[in-house]
Amino acid sequence: FNKIVPMPPSLNISIHNGIIDAVKNSLDMPFHDNELIAGLEQLNRSKTKSALNLNEEEFKLYLTGLKNMKEHGYIYWYDWAIDKWGVKWNATDCESTGNYYDFTTAWSGVPGLIKKMHLACPNVKIIYEFADEDTGCNTGVGLYLNGKMDFEKLENMSVKAYELAFKLNPSSREYYELVDGEYKYIEEAE
Repeated sequence: FNKIVPMPPSLNISIHNGIIDAVKNSLDMPFHDNELIAGLEQLNRSKTKSALNLNEEEFKLYLTGLKNMKEHGYIYWYDWAIDKWGVKWNATDCESTGNYYDFTTAWSGVPGLIKKMHLACPNVKIIYEFADEDTGCNTGVGLYLNGKMDFEKLENMSVKAYELAFKLNPSSREYYELVDGEYKYIEEAE
């Protein structure tokens, strides 16, 4: 993903929540839109020690976080990756054969990132399919051609979602059976 949307190197820091909250407090950053998450953030940030009480290494990371916010709009890698790539980590387990590419991501597919790649090469036809490790959930398929995108996120636990998951991860098929038009997990006999 870094070749499609490169992460600024300064964001690639390991930083703990106390430092992140100190940066957010210093910049008087707003809380999350979700009321429950905002309440938790507010509680955590109220317990955060002042940046002046951080040790030397933590203070350097705090300053880097401030600089990152000013230059990139993000404190560190995590929020940037979620926003720019759609997932927290770069692709792993990458394999290619001819024009076929297979890779693993954390959490979900990356249709937005595939769209950016397609817009850079609009005459290249891209067929993109993904399926979560939670078989039958978080699946999707898209066709990108001539600057147009036809993408469908499949309904969780639908026959179509299961069949795409089985196509992309054939070994998962043995654990399911089609019963009355729905896939059911085969319980192991005790």
